[in-house]
Amino acid sequence: MNSNEPMIVWITPDHFLNVDCNVVPHLARFYPIDWILVSAPRSGRGSDGLINDTFRPREYRLRYRLRDPRIALQYVQLLSTIRENKFKLLYTSFHGLPYFFPALATMIDLNKVIYAAHNVDTPRGASSERSMRLYQNFAFKTLRRFHVFSRYQLRTIQAMLPHKRHYYAPFVPDDYGASSAAPPNDRIRFVSFGYIREYKRLDILIGAFKALYAEGFQNIELIIAGRCDNWAPYEAMVDSHPRIHATIGTVRNTDIPNLISSAHYVVLPYQDGAQSAVLPLAYRYGRPVITSDIDAFGEWVLEGKTGFRFRNLSHESLRDVMRARILAHSTSYEAVTECVRSHFQSNYALSDILGRYRAFLDSALLEIDG
Repeated sequence: MNSNEPMIVWITPDHFLNVDCNVVPHLARFYPIDWILVSAPRSGRGSDGLINDTFRPREYRLRYRLRDPRIALQYVQLLSTIRENKFKLLYTSFHGLPYFFPALATMIDLNKVIYAAHNVDTPRGASSERSMRLYQNFAFKTLRRFHVFSRYQLRTIQAMLPHKRHYYAPFVPDDYGASSAAPPNDRIRFVSFGYIREYKRLDILIGAFKALYAEGFQNIELIIAGRCDNWAPYEAMVDSHPRIHATIGTVRNTDIPNLISSAHYVVLPYQDGAQSAVLPLAYRYGRPVITSDIDAFGEWVLEGKTGFRFRNLSHESLRDVMRARILAHSTSYEAVTECVRSHFQSNYALSDILGRYRAFLDSALLEIDG
């Protein structure tokens, strides 16, 4: 880097800090980057354990809720500052429903923008699903360059927008530090972790677990941890079950390693979605997964080796898969975890993922300069 002027402006919302924190500091060795962290008011999210002191973002704190019209003025102020500085490329995973993209389209040369789309198809049951679909359609029509995080999403966006630029680089698995925790020996522990939303179908997991317990499998335990905007329906399903333990709220980053490492299986019963950062996180800590058989998980789960899949939307199918893992636990679990560790080391190398980022950034910068 031979200039103090930013070649790339990189905008990260606080809820995706875990995605960018392992990428941007490394890329900053090759490109001048102005890294901006957009923090929502009262978000409750922290950066503990995520950002080191070698390269830190500058925080831009929002004063209003995303749907408050007054926030549009903050977007204008932010984009005005960015526009005044010389930059070649703006990368953003912040979408700022409903005012950010219209402001971006008005104020910034869209040929210089890469939008990191975490969901090309808005999942059914997602927060503000209808509004988000309309907003994404606006983004897809107006923006020209898109980064996606799975090959499944790449195929989807290529079919949807064949004449635009599409880039693929997967998540760098979250790393919240080492853990000395281990699963219990006297019971098999299943964990559901992450923001609890309707499309993630925690209800199916609770139903399957309770059915297994009723069958007589009492050496099992379900841990639920994550933020939820409406816990009441799930709480009614749990109904003070003696082997279901829920911690509802934002999980501290420093607590995540032990949460995952102390599980036998991480369960993702999603009915829909693009991908999940929780899945590679489970692999990072050597834990197999149990997932629905939606297409989004197909490229990430090696059946019988790194995870096990059940028929989507069927708590009976999930129950059967969990039962099979319980019955085979003493004879096969060690071999499965060894497969997970080997797969992680072979397929999630930081250098390979960063190489993909650099390749598409270089390609975009070359086109812009040309």
